[in-house]
Amino acid sequence: MTTETSIYEYARQGLKKDPEKTAIWFYGRAMSYRELFCGIDATAERLASLGVTKGSVVTVRLPNCPQTVMAIYAIAKLGGICNMVHGLLPLDGLRANMVFCKSGVLITGNHISDCEKIDFAETILYVDISHYMGTLSRIGYSLKNKNSRPENAVDFSGVYEHCDIRIPEAKILAKECGLYMHSSGSTGSPKAVMLSHLALNNWVEITRVYFRNVDVTGQVCLSALPYFHALGFQMDMHRVISCGGTLVLMARWNGKTAVNLIKRHGVTVMAGVPAMCRSLLSQKSFSGEKIRQLRNCFIGGEKMEQELKLAMKERICASTEPCVYEGYGLTETASAFAVLEKDHYHIDACGYPQHGVVCKVLREDGVFSSVGEGELVVSANCLMMGYLNDPVATEQAFVECDGERFLRTGDYGLIDEAGLIYFKDRIKNTIVRKGNNIFPNEVEQIIRGVTGIADVCVVGIPDEENQTESVCACIVPHKEADAELLKKKVLYECGRFLPAVAVPAKCVFLDEFPKNHMGKIDRIKLKMLVL
Repeated sequence: MTTETSIYEYARQGLKKDPEKTAIWFYGRAMSYRELFCGIDATAERLASLGVTKGSVVTVRLPNCPQTVMAIYAIAKLGGICNMVHGLLPLDGLRANMVFCKSGVLITGNHISDCEKIDFAETILYVDISHYMGTLSRIGYSLKNKNSRPENAVDFSGVYEHCDIRIPEAKILAKECGLYMHSSGSTGSPKAVMLSHLALNNWVEITRVYFRNVDVTGQVCLSALPYFHALGFQMDMHRVISCGGTLVLMARWNGKTAVNLIKRHGVTVMAGVPAMCRSLLSQKSFSGEKIRQLRNCFIGGEKMEQELKLAMKERICASTEPCVYEGYGLTETASAFAVLEKDHYHIDACGYPQHGVVCKVLREDGVFSSVGEGELVVSANCLMMGYLNDPVATEQAFVECDGERFLRTGDYGLIDEAGLIYFKDRIKNTIVRKGNNIFPNEVEQIIRGVTGIADVCVVGIPDEENQTESVCACIVPHKEADAELLKKKVLYECGRFLPAVAVPAKCVFLDEFPKNHMGKIDRIKLKMLVL
């Protein structure tokens, strides 16, 4: 199958493999590939009747549910651009986002209670999240979510049973934009990343090479990472559907529910972030033979500490064979472009560049190198088109080396002699103290090993007396922990493993960290809190 097509047509490979196979499990109910694509085509017809056409920007504010999958591919079939946002994005943020992206159509649902207040969308398609659930789950969901449908909304339910489709697929150039995905804004300026159909499809082809010795049609994927996250969109949804696997959807993360779904459906693969792993490990039921069916766990989003990776590996691996992999990538690269191979398992590394991907370091002296330390830069056929409405940032994001176009990741890292990539930290996060570069991630890993620590984030704060920066450890303790005792333990452990300049000069204890719209710690707001 060529990648020179829309993501809709590319995903239809899953339908062609076996129309009657289960494509989706959603809280007690199965959906076949035939039923899924019937829903996709019907959704496309409904959207077309509402004026959606090639180039239209449609905003999707939904959790992981069958209607989300239908909406994404339906928009693609019409040649529209899918603008993925956080399923719980507040109204002010949603309004600003839709204005910025010039989106007049919104698909949202009864998972959130503010829908009746949306007066800035020209068209609203309203989703009953529970429609495809099993009977008991649907009753339970309906009792907990008695939210009102906006008066100006069109009910999504009209597409469910309609299969007399007359809207053909639009003529789409694969290099055209098919998706707006929003970066986490680690520099303080969130950006809308423009991804083409071609880039999204090419990324799946890269994973096909990775899984070359695996029957991917037999994979059962726990799809809990939200689809506004590049790893969730690509590794879970687009890869699994186009390869003919099965998705076990979770609309909202819950560790206990996740364990039950893994056991019930024989989940073999999942993608997630470190917080999900901590949640699973906190469940006593996360053990046994049924859990060991989970053969591959891919982690991204942020650095995963070694102790957590080892703990996960111990629970789900029946032998010494590796099974927990930390991938490395960006929204700008359509998800992870480096991951560890089974035959080359290094627990501290992020992985090797995948098929067709070239990674180098850009040193401080401006020289590109295949080995050494510096800013990681990458060349691949899955790179973004650029940032929406920001030609300056787009130009700054790319550099040229030996006639090839490389994306600057903004990450400081190391590539060893074997080509293995090690992530150090975001360059913007690096703390410079008395001429020494301190990577917060390395300090955080040590602090996380202290008993009583729920979460930690290390930031640099001004040291005006010495005209430099100092290290501040922001800590969320467990409820029963004693703050003063924790501080002593933190300073002791950091003193054992770190040079003196990297030991926190200040420890601040908080109930929680401020988060951005991607659910990541907002370091700028955090600094303002501790100054």
